[in-house]
Amino acid sequence: NGYAIGCTQLRNFKIKDNIIEPVWGRGILLDNVGGDGSLPTTNEGEIVGNMISVKERRNAEFGNDMLQSPGIRIRDYRKGGNIVHIHDNFINAVCDETTVNEANGIVVTARHRDSDVLIENNNIWAVSSDPQKNAHAIIFEGCNELNHDVYRGTVPVILRGNTFTSNTVCVQFGGLDGSNTWNVDLFDNTYKAPPDLLGHEFHTRSIGHAGQVTGGFHAGNVHTDVEGDVTFTD
Repeated sequence: NGYAIGCTQLRNFKIKDNIIEPVWGRGILLDNVGGDGSLPTTNEGEIVGNMISVKERRNAEFGNDMLQSPGIRIRDYRKGGNIVHIHDNFINAVCDETTVNEANGIVVTARHRDSDVLIENNNIWAVSSDPQKNAHAIIFEGCNELNHDVYRGTVPVILRGNTFTSNTVCVQFGGLDGSNTWNVDLFDNTYKAPPDLLGHEFHTRSIGHAGQVTGGFHAGNVHTDVEGDVTFTD
C-alpha cells in the first residue's frame, strides 16, 4: 500500500542507512494491525541513519482527504506493541496542491500497553505549500489509549533530542484516526519554523482534537528556534 518498507512480526531487525525517495509514496511502516488478535504481532528493532523524503497523492482506494504521506508510520491496535528505537534519521514530508491533504514526518499509533518507542536525535521536516493542507513533524493518532486508566504509570513513547521543523505544527497530539493520546515524554527537543510559513500559522505543539481526550504528557528543556520574521504559538 505505497510504503517502501513494511514490517510485521519482525524481531531484532535493523533498517539502516537507506535512501527512501519515491516519486509518489510513503516511507517505512511498522504494522501490527493484521491478524485476528489471537497471537502477538510485536515488531522489535531499530531504524537508524536513513534519509527519507516522501509525498503522496490519491489512489484508486483512497482520496486526498483519507491519505497522508508519512516518512515513518508506527501502528498497533491489537495484541502486541511496537518496540523500536528510531534515531539519527533525516525525514522530509511535503504536501502541495497536487498531493494528499496531510504530510507527516512520523505518525505514531501505540495503543497497546507493551509498546515501547524511543524516538531520538532525528531531524524531521514537514512542510505544506498549500494553505488548506497540514504538515506535522510528528503526530500521535492514539497512544496508550486503551489502558491509560490502569497503566498510567507507563510511558510507551519518548521523544528526546530531536529537531522538529514545520510551517504548521511540529508535534500534534490527536489526529485523523480520532484517537486519544496519553503518556508521552518529550525532552531536549528543538522546535523550528522554516523561513517562510507559506500562509500557515506556526505552532510548536498542538494538544487535542475534536472529540478526543489527551493527557499525561511531560515536557522538559524545550528549545524553540524561529527562523525569519514569523509569529508562533507554543
